[in-house]
Amino acid sequence: MKQAKLARDTERERLRLVKQSTIDRVKQAYYEVLQTQSALESIQEAITSYHELDRDTIDKVTPQSVDNPRSGIGYREIERM
Repeated sequence: MKQAKLARDTERERLRLVKQSTIDRVKQAYYEVLQTQSALESIQEAITSYHELDRDTIDKVTPQSVDNPRSGIGYREIERM
C-alpha cells in the first residue's frame, strides 16, 4: 500500500512539474509574440514616415525644376542631399 501511494505521489509531482513547465513555456511564447508585435508596429510606423518623406520630397520637385533643372526649389533641395 505504501509503495502504491508513493508511486501515485511521485507521478502526481511529475505531472505538476510538467504542467508548470508547460505554463512557463506558454508565457514565454506569449511575451515573445508581444515583443514581435511591438517591433512590427515600430517598423510599420517607420515605413509610413518614409512614405511621407518620399511624398514630400517629390512634391518639392516642381514642374519648373524639371523644365529647367538648375532652377527651382527641387534642384536646390536635391543638391543639398
